[in-house]
Amino acid sequence: MNTNATHAGIAGVLAELGDSGQGNLASFVVRKKGVERGPAGAKKVYDDDFVHVLVWTGFQYQALVERSSRKLDEMIAKNPRFIQDLARAVIDAGAADATIQDAAEALQEIQAHFRHILDGGTAGPDDGDKTDGLPDSVWEPLKADGVAVKGAKVYVGPPRPDDPRAPKPGSVYLDGVKLGEKVVEGSDHWDTKQKPKTVAKATIRSWLPVGLYVRYALGPDALPDLKVGKEASESAKTASVVVDPDKIRLLFKIA
Repeated sequence: MNTNATHAGIAGVLAELGDSGQGNLASFVVRKKGVERGPAGAKKVYDDDFVHVLVWTGFQYQALVERSSRKLDEMIAKNPRFIQDLARAVIDAGAADATIQDAAEALQEIQAHFRHILDGGTAGPDDGDKTDGLPDSVWEPLKADGVAVKGAKVYVGPPRPDDPRAPKPGSVYLDGVKLGEKVVEGSDHWDTKQKPKTVAKATIRSWLPVGLYVRYALGPDALPDLKVGKEASESAKTASVVVDPDKIRLLFKIA
């Protein structure tokens, strides 16, 4: 397995961000979880696009939080109008009724979450499956060409048909940083009006490395299409997955 990136600009970015050969590129097509909406008896799933993604596995959530906390502190120190500018960004994002208080509370909650993680707490994006608290014995490392893929694991425990959210045998779980995504097959969009504070928190995250963190659960049937290392880079390039190295670099840059 060759983990050197061939996708233009990616190799340099990974080196700058401290990859040091410890992570792996992974490329695959997956259906987004989506949301179920509509009247009882006629519900429909929205926003469940099929997407081709390129992910850098092996970058831990806590490491992203540490970098994000430092960058956020730097942004606030440089901009005495940080909260006002945040409120304006939230309004521009469509939450026309956003207030300075919404922005201030969102910032406080993001900072509290960062402190919790840096103090040893555990948290991450909800992958829609119950994996927390399961013993190590039900997991095996995902291997490519006999080499373990950092940040990826396979569920080898017993099936639990009584719980639809429980991991399924053979499913792969990947954690890392999303480098690029292309919609292969779109879906209907559900326009949900979010609370201003929710939009504010999402806006702050989008300005920080932690905004790139992703977790995917891939069923056993997805494994034949999962590419790792150089093959992942080539697959994403062939599929025209858009990767913006400058944007990724900017998110991680701390003056």
